[in-house]
Amino acid sequence: MAEARSAVAGLQVREIDDERDSCGIIFRVWTRTAVRKYHRVRNSISNGMWPTSVYNICILCIIVFLFMLSDIEVAESIKELFWDTGDRLHVPHELPATVRAIIVAGFISVVLSVVFMKVRQIILRSLLAYRGWMYEAAKPSQKYLTMLWCLAVRVVSGYQPSLYSCQRSLPRLPVPPLRDTIERLLDSLKAICTPEEMAVLEMQAQKLRSLPLGPYRYKGLL
Repeated sequence: MAEARSAVAGLQVREIDDERDSCGIIFRVWTRTAVRKYHRVRNSISNGMWPTSVYNICILCIIVFLFMLSDIEVAESIKELFWDTGDRLHVPHELPATVRAIIVAGFISVVLSVVFMKVRQIILRSLLAYRGWMYEAAKPSQKYLTMLWCLAVRVVSGYQPSLYSCQRSLPRLPVPPLRDTIERLLDSLKAICTPEEMAVLEMQAQKLRSLPLGPYRYKGLL
């Protein structure tokens, strides 16, 4: 029965005669594509900036801007340093003081945010390399150290991380030397390769060891 139906069935294609419908479909497809690209770019920026965020940069920019235009005599040297930064950036003096302060505050906030981000990533990487919590059951005194470690990780790490936010903060895993890796690979291939294929693989492995480019490429995995 199914074969008979497929033999007599015709191709059903929806024909769009109205130009308004076709323009609406194109507009909806374009809108979905634009929204998808926007979310992809936003996630890339947020993952690259984690554990900091764009909101932290905006808050820091507002603080520096208000600090530059304030009349605090105690921190006059810091204000002069900020204004000297604007002179080094060759910000035109013909601009109003407010515009110059906005430009300098934006630059300083971005630089400070990048520095703080790198410092927090290094600290978080060193904290995540700690494995003492695995021995907490054997050592009851380890509980307080684990609680302190959890608190430090919570303070250093950012809020609302996504799936790939911690990628830059993960500790580097140890990689064995090139000679050990080649030997283990050859040992694992002996069961599935013929003697002729093993001879070719050993020749290629020997060539990789002798070339200076092999170890340099292998260091890229570290």
